[in-house]
Amino acid sequence: MIDAFSFIRPPRIRFGAQKLSELPGIVTAFGKKAVLVTGASSLKKSGVLQAIGSQFKNASIEHTHVFISGEPSTEQIDELTAACRAFKPDVVVAIGGGSVIDAGKAIAAMLRHEGGAADYLEDIGGRRPSGEKAAFIAVPTTAGTGSEATTNAVLRGPGKNGAKKSLRHVNFMPDAAVVDPRLMVGCPPQVTAACGMDAFTQLLESYVSVKASAVTDALALSGIDQVRDNLLFAASTGSSDVGVRSGMAYGALMSGITLANAGLGVVHGMAGVIGGRFQIPHGVVCGSLVGPATRATMEKLRRIDPMHPALCKYAVVGWRLVNTSIGSVENGCENLLNIITSWSKDLHIPSLGKYGITPADFEAIANESGNRNNPVQLDKEDMKAVLREAV
Repeated sequence: MIDAFSFIRPPRIRFGAQKLSELPGIVTAFGKKAVLVTGASSLKKSGVLQAIGSQFKNASIEHTHVFISGEPSTEQIDELTAACRAFKPDVVVAIGGGSVIDAGKAIAAMLRHEGGAADYLEDIGGRRPSGEKAAFIAVPTTAGTGSEATTNAVLRGPGKNGAKKSLRHVNFMPDAAVVDPRLMVGCPPQVTAACGMDAFTQLLESYVSVKASAVTDALALSGIDQVRDNLLFAASTGSSDVGVRSGMAYGALMSGITLANAGLGVVHGMAGVIGGRFQIPHGVVCGSLVGPATRATMEKLRRIDPMHPALCKYAVVGWRLVNTSIGSVENGCENLLNIITSWSKDLHIPSLGKYGITPADFEAIANESGNRNNPVQLDKEDMKAVLREAV
């Protein structure tokens, strides 16, 4: 029997090469005044920014342009929102990586809220967002966070060591997402690798989550298949192949949909804390932690039940990654761990120690980290062991 579940609808999705050409028509469905949120330089260098400007002009769309550099903080969102408010936009359009889309999502939300973004952050702010927002369109240029299909914007909280927390409401799901894999062709190998490991981690964590459902399982496995077939190529010889980029874009999109509905586990629980304390790309944190954290979770599950349902699901992933559907749970789990180790090596994912994390930091990170949707709860000592392996 299928267990009961609820499902948060994804945005209206336009997926495929050349879909960026549909952006003006999507914008005008919401109005004629748009805020365009992008990163600092890559779209301009590629000529995409100029092309969008021309398309907007031809469609009589008035727009203002704001930039986000690095991972957005609550202070940055407050500044950008203030700059956009006088323009009175009908719609916010974010074109870029996960940080850019999170920034656009947060701006769209804060345009309809009083106070600052920090006031509404989970576990930090004392106010709950109402769910009101300006219309929001997400256009990813990397295949990683899946933010084009999530209900939260990840922001760095206030202060020097402000942990990454979410500005979240079900209504903050983008109204539309344009996923054009051509935009990802110029993504550098190291960024492609880190983003790809983030997408894979999200698919894996949502698949084994205690909140997983039959729908999220099906979507997660379809995304994992695409990551299996395309990740190593996207970061190397297939970097200019639109088909390869399309596979990774699909995997990232599925990871966003599944995390919005099933949640994530201990890797992301730790990554939010680490990202607030250290200047480390989020995908690198995920790529460094996913192997040790998965191993620690498996070991604890085995002590409960060698045939625990979550272990069986880990085994399913392990067998799929080697394109086989036959084998024991133990061997499937070992396949998964071996593939993660191999990918991290082949993709040159750096250890956390290269970014300044030392054993002196383990206690604070473990104390602040959570793993609410992990198939088994890791305690503080478990997390410290994971960090030792990742550093």
